[in-house]
Amino acid sequence: MKSSILIVDDDTEFLNACAIAMQMAGYECTISQSGKDAHEKIQHRLYDGIVCDVFIPFNGIREGGLILAKEFSSKHPSSCIILVSQYVAHRWVNEFAGLPNLAFVEKGESAIEDLVYEVGRIAKTKFAFVCVPFALEYNDFYEVGIKPVITDCGYKCVRANEIEHNKGILNIIYEQIESSHIVIADMTGSNPNIYYEVGYAHALGKEVILLIQQTDDLPFDLRSFNHIVYNGQITLLKEKLSKRLNGLLNNPC
Repeated sequence: MKSSILIVDDDTEFLNACAIAMQMAGYECTISQSGKDAHEKIQHRLYDGIVCDVFIPFNGIREGGLILAKEFSSKHPSSCIILVSQYVAHRWVNEFAGLPNLAFVEKGESAIEDLVYEVGRIAKTKFAFVCVPFALEYNDFYEVGIKPVITDCGYKCVRANEIEHNKGILNIIYEQIESSHIVIADMTGSNPNIYYEVGYAHALGKEVILLIQQTDDLPFDLRSFNHIVYNGQITLLKEKLSKRLNGLLNNPC
């Protein structure tokens, strides 16, 4: 499936040139010439990335692109954001400091080339959402056994409790599963929340990796899914998860 990019700019010539370059690079592009239209689009569709002119008016604000970028980042923290302008202000950089999926591109002779490069650098990185109970006994399995393997295999990694938000946790989980490329879930302990999240991921057709300490703890209906048994051993968990993730990266469905 092609990565989808929303391009927002009120300069028609630049907008069209950017869209053509992105399409030639293999992306599915949607274009928007107003902040209002772009805002409407991100409410109804998940994009892998947004390319947005800083000076696109929105809600009476001259630098409306910054507002759009913030909302897009809040809604889809794993997607990439490329902000473009004729110049890059330090205060903008400071305002978005800490976002790993952000880049600024200055409009100039190489702007289109730079945009394609930055989108390729960020948007093509796969995102794994991890469903692990928040109980303390699972923290080491996540922090030592799961998270390092995911990042070493080239995926971005997020767990729900790592996201700063002002929403209901269920809404955050919905958004993360929807924007993920793969869901990794530890089914140990038969946590009903994890089962619910896995069911939602399966309903969306997501690639799901099931982890379990003992096969007998997995319900009969789920045993038909290829799952990883790690017997409570972090070393075994890391070894098997690494092999599975690398297999998915090298042999995508």
